[in-house]
Amino acid sequence: MADDDHGRGGRRGHASDVIEVESSTFPQRLAVLRRAGVVTARRDGATVVHESGRADVADLPRAARRILTDLIAGRGELRAANAGRPRPG
Repeated sequence: MADDDHGRGGRRGHASDVIEVESSTFPQRLAVLRRAGVVTARRDGATVVHESGRADVADLPRAARRILTDLIAGRGELRAANAGRPRPG
């Protein structure tokens, strides 16, 4: 993710676009993540490049996708199992 000093960047992976966070609150949220060590920041000329501060952070989207996929599959199985049963009420 890259931003220039004013948050407009070269639009190359502009973080607030990728994450879909309101741009007015993005700098504060990013600062919290930096202080927590979740992301790091480094300068490349006028651009600030933010990167994952920990290797395991990159695994989070994959883990979330797996969990959600399992939950959705489980709901489908539950619906199929209950399809022939009369509804209470």
